[in-house]
Amino acid sequence: MQSFKTSAHSSADTSPIQFAPYRVSNLKRAYVIYGEASELNKTKRNFSTLPGFCLIGWQTDRVVALNDIVQMRPELTIVYSPSISSTDYLLAKALKEEVPTTNIIFISSEPIPEQLRNLFRSGASGFCLNSTNPQTLNLAFQTVSLGAVWIDPIVATNIFSSNKVGSSEETSQPALSDREKEVLHLVAEGLTNQEIALKLWLSRETVKSHVKKIMRKLSVKDRTQAAVAALRLGLAV
Repeated sequence: MQSFKTSAHSSADTSPIQFAPYRVSNLKRAYVIYGEASELNKTKRNFSTLPGFCLIGWQTDRVVALNDIVQMRPELTIVYSPSISSTDYLLAKALKEEVPTTNIIFISSEPIPEQLRNLFRSGASGFCLNSTNPQTLNLAFQTVSLGAVWIDPIVATNIFSSNKVGSSEETSQPALSDREKEVLHLVAEGLTNQEIALKLWLSRETVKSHVKKIMRKLSVKDRTQAAVAALRLGLAV
């Protein structure tokens, strides 16, 4: 199984590393890992119409890209993948381990629900279909860059439709109270405990207690996984 580890660039490495100036203030910085030139060109076109962002680098080799991202520490990492696989899980885990502050969005063909769950458990914050229109893709970039979760509406709709049949996983989950559902919805929107407290007229400690109970009931480890659960339960779009 392939693994991703950071290492110094070898002097014999002739892989071209292309990057734009990235010491730019007041702009969210993005790095693109792509497979085909058309994918890179698509992202460049999108960013040309997306204010507040700049591309600081792009690379086809994932290992080289990981080293670049560790050095540049972009707020947004965009990964094109032909189809979601275990290699993508490894990459997402390595990126979050090495650069916890980067938010990762994958662009690929439609995955099965279990693949999507594994992708988010590994550290991804967003997923879009490669057929997504530019306007929706830009919205996804903005959402994920802020630390919130994004799942392509078409994929989300299909997941919700399949869940209506009734899976043992969903029916076995403890019920959330109305207040917990409100808090979970706001967690999925990327709000902090303080922001949720202000919005719901609660103390920060009360919100913190609700978040802990939600994570325990849903058997998740962090806010990203909780946000994914909110999407799966239809509490966020």
